[in-house]
Amino acid sequence: MIPSYIKTMGIPLVRGRLLERLDGDEGRAVAVVNQALVDRYFRDRDPIGEMLQMPMAGELEIVGVVGNTRHGGLQSEIEPELYVPFMQMPFSDMHFVVATDVDLGAVARAVSGRISELDPELVPTSVTRIDEMLWESVAQPRFNTALLVGLAMCAGLLAAVGIYGIVSYSVVQRTGEIGVRMALGADRQATVSLVIRHAMTLVGIGSVVGIGISLAAARFLEQMLFDVEPTDIATYTIVTSSALMVGLCAAALPARRATRIDPIVALRND
Repeated sequence: MIPSYIKTMGIPLVRGRLLERLDGDEGRAVAVVNQALVDRYFRDRDPIGEMLQMPMAGELEIVGVVGNTRHGGLQSEIEPELYVPFMQMPFSDMHFVVATDVDLGAVARAVSGRISELDPELVPTSVTRIDEMLWESVAQPRFNTALLVGLAMCAGLLAAVGIYGIVSYSVVQRTGEIGVRMALGADRQATVSLVIRHAMTLVGIGSVVGIGISLAAARFLEQMLFDVEPTDIATYTIVTSSALMVGLCAAALPARRATRIDPIVALRND
C-alpha cells in the first residue's frame, strides 16, 4: 500500500500515525490496523507498539489505528484489516487512487502517461470513479428498495382507506345513538369527543398490534438497510401518527355530521 492511500481515501486516524515513505523495504516492518482488529485482539491494551505475526508478511509492528471500512461493498461485514507499505509487501495487482477535481479523462491520461514513463510495460486496465463503483455496488439493493417502497406506498394507501372506511362506518352505525343523546340534551362537542375517543381506542389497539408484528419481522429487513436501524424510532413514529390522523378524521367528520342531523330524523332512519 502507498503511504498516502489512507489519507486519500479519507479513512480517519484513530491513534498513532499513518504509514510514511520512510517505511520502505529496508526499514522495520510496520502496519496500520483498523479499529475492528483492535476490538477483537487488543481489547484490554493499547495496540501501538505491539507485534503481529502474519503468514505472508512476517512480524509487523503496529504504528497506527484507523477507522473501519467496507472494502467489499456496503453489504459486506466489517472485518479486521491491516495496511502495510507496498515496498515491504509488493503485489502484482495494484489499484491507484487519485483525489482530484479535474475531469476524469484528463486525470486518467496523466496517470497513464506517468506510469508509462516509469515502466512502459505497465498499462492501466480500467479507470473509474469511486462514486460510480459505489452506485454499481448497491444496484441490487437499490432495486429491492425501490420495489419495497412502491409496495409499501400501496400498502399504506390501502391501510389508510381501510382505516377510514371501517372507522367512519362504525361511527355512522351509531347515528341513532347520537340522535338519542342529542334529543336528551347532550352537548354536541362532548358527544363528538366521546365518539372520537371510542374510535381512536380501536385505532390505537390496531397500531400497537401492528408495531408488535413489525418489530418481530424487523430482523428479516436488517440486511437491506444501510445506516438505518430496523427499529428506527422516526419511521415508527411517522407511520403510527399517520394511522392515528386517518382514524381521527374518519371519526370526527361523520360524528360532526351526525350531531347536526335533526334527532327525530336520526331516530327515524335508525
